[in-house]
Amino acid sequence: MLMLLAIYGLRPSEVARLRLEDLDWEYDQILIRRRKVNKAQVYPLIPQVGNALLRYLKEARPRSACREVFLAWGAPTRPVTVGILTHTVSNRLRAVGIRSPRYGAYALRHACATHLASRGVSFKIIGDHLGHSDPDSTSIYAKVDLPMLRQVAMLDLGGVQ
Repeated sequence: MLMLLAIYGLRPSEVARLRLEDLDWEYDQILIRRRKVNKAQVYPLIPQVGNALLRYLKEARPRSACREVFLAWGAPTRPVTVGILTHTVSNRLRAVGIRSPRYGAYALRHACATHLASRGVSFKIIGDHLGHSDPDSTSIYAKVDLPMLRQVAMLDLGGVQ
């Protein structure tokens, strides 16, 4: 769950609704059904995430007829909810000592977008990656880069006024 949120920047509801048939092991792809924008998006299933999913499915996922990938622990066996997912992520972030102004699943989505922005990825591509239909939705990840501003301020324009 954590990797899907952090690497792919998925919304908690997209992770909670992920179904077994959305994992295409033959072509190493993962289908994300984006209900918020009413479309589906295919991502490459990177080995690190694929291996973690396989391990979860083989070793940790309770036996169930449920088609959702992630199931809540305890009876009755049922798909994980957004609330459970958010609580799990929040606890895990705190347990590993991550300090953040916000905890929970959206903190990882935000971290994914911020990481991409800091690497110079365009806001259009970040928005597409996150499944944003409105470009303004991606603008929240545009943070002021003080070291870069200092470099710009010190730029010698060679007498250009």
